[in-house]
Amino acid sequence: MPKDREKFQYYEVGILRDSDLHRDILADAEASQMPGHIPLLLAARLSEYYALRRAGAIPALSATASKQGEHIEESDVVTEAPPGVAAQSALGYEWPD
Repeated sequence: MPKDREKFQYYEVGILRDSDLHRDILADAEASQMPGHIPLLLAARLSEYYALRRAGAIPALSATASKQGEHIEESDVVTEAPPGVAAQSALGYEWPD
């Protein structure tokens, strides 16, 4: 099925192979009977995460701006990536070659 670029925004992410996050995603896919549909599973989990954030069940990240439109400096952002996430900076990801 071709991608509908008018309706959807697509993102490419890198997850460190053999990391805890990678293993968790694979286990979640198996438990959810979606092993061949990991991108759909990830989209569903992100939807759940943001719904919980909106409901106040998960606190907002401390590195977000307090006012809409406020500029965030690189020094204001936590630059440590969570385990298993290939990132050098929260503002600009640097992917390995």
